[in-house]
Amino acid sequence: MTTNYLLDTARIGWYTLRGNVTATDTALTTNTLDRGVLGLPTGAVKLNNHIYKSGNIAMNAIQIALFANGASGSVGYTLYAGRAGGGPSAKIASGVWTLGTMDVSADPTEDDTVLDVTSGHYAQTVTVADTHIKEILISGDQGGNGFTTIGFDLWGYNWVYFQVDSLTTVTKASAIWSVL
Repeated sequence: MTTNYLLDTARIGWYTLRGNVTATDTALTTNTLDRGVLGLPTGAVKLNNHIYKSGNIAMNAIQIALFANGASGSVGYTLYAGRAGGGPSAKIASGVWTLGTMDVSADPTEDDTVLDVTSGHYAQTVTVADTHIKEILISGDQGGNGFTTIGFDLWGYNWVYFQVDSLTTVTKASAIWSVL
């Protein structure tokens, strides 16, 4: 008898990728990309060790959204990923999230991190450049003052790190993730 393992993604909520970031991160460089020696970057999330691993089947794609405290602000980002056994990190993409007017009325995550949503607005647009993965999907409102996400296949990566490169008229930013 064959057992099918399926993720019921309709019941999976949002989780913190980076929460309550108030300052830009020190950028990973050529000297700091080899995580086999250094371990994971502070703030990296081990995705395939998450609660949605079922049997021998683990999730294989995620989506990311962003909200921040501040009016009409933007957040520059670089996204990295790596494999479980160490080795070099891969730069997945970089770009800029721009806030819209859709309010964040409550912490949207289901984990233990408490995210500050005071004066929070979801990002309405995102740019994606320098992509390592062939296709990164941008979905959602994209410019209509709603909610926008990026999504991509994990390609066997075990962890993801969301680096904050710039905060423009933003006092605090939070990136969230869910299964795609």
